[in-house]
Amino acid sequence: MSKPTESLTEYRTNPRKIQESDQDAIYQAYVTQSPEVHRKMTRQLLRKMDVYLLPFVVVMYLLNFLDRKNLS
Repeated sequence: MSKPTESLTEYRTNPRKIQESDQDAIYQAYVTQSPEVHRKMTRQLLRKMDVYLLPFVVVMYLLNFLDRKNLS
């Protein structure tokens, strides 16, 4: 497998300071990308969400299991 030659543009600005024109520019940069880039960005977003949420879900599941076993 070879790496794609396209590079993704990252915007690291404070979300509170983003103006409407900046949002339009970000949206236009996203829309003009190819479907492969959209899939890659979606996969990265889902991975990031999994990394942040999965530990909490596992801990909640464990506590739920312990609570149910403790009551019976």
